[in-house]
Amino acid sequence: MWRDCSLTIITIGAATSAMYLTLHKCVEGEKDYILQTYFQAFKNTFVYSTIIWTSYLVVLFIFMINQGLLEKGLAHSPMNQFSQIFLMIICICALPFLITTFGYVSRFTDGFRQAISHSFIFSIIHIKSMMTILFILLCTIALIWLVPLLTVILPAFSMYKIYQKLEIIYTQYI
Repeated sequence: MWRDCSLTIITIGAATSAMYLTLHKCVEGEKDYILQTYFQAFKNTFVYSTIIWTSYLVVLFIFMINQGLLEKGLAHSPMNQFSQIFLMIICICALPFLITTFGYVSRFTDGFRQAISHSFIFSIIHIKSMMTILFILLCTIALIWLVPLLTVILPAFSMYKIYQKLEIIYTQYI
């Protein structure tokens, strides 16, 4: 379901939030229909998750444009090269924050600003867990890039591993 709902790149955030909540309900033993739970969560988290994901896509787009300018030799300056390195670090380090935010948005009914601020605080306080989540995400991306057929099973497996980390964090504070 996640793969199919992520075909339009804009909906990856909502699809991830929906997958997180569906996984949470399955692990907690709630006897809901999986498809109904998934699409209800997709609908409920669509706005917040899409705003968050689209913001990340803007940063990625800027990174790609800057990289293209650097490769063509149109923007060779120390400042531009520094900004490229800075954007790359932001893009990579933002991944655990994104997943934390998607999980938070799907689980709790706080407002948008509160979800962002809580996720940011959780990401800073639990930096070790965020590094583990980043490792899981980067391995998942690399394996799917190498073997595209893995998009069928690997996102769910990875989300389960991430879910275990995030639930420890969430239960400490909520």
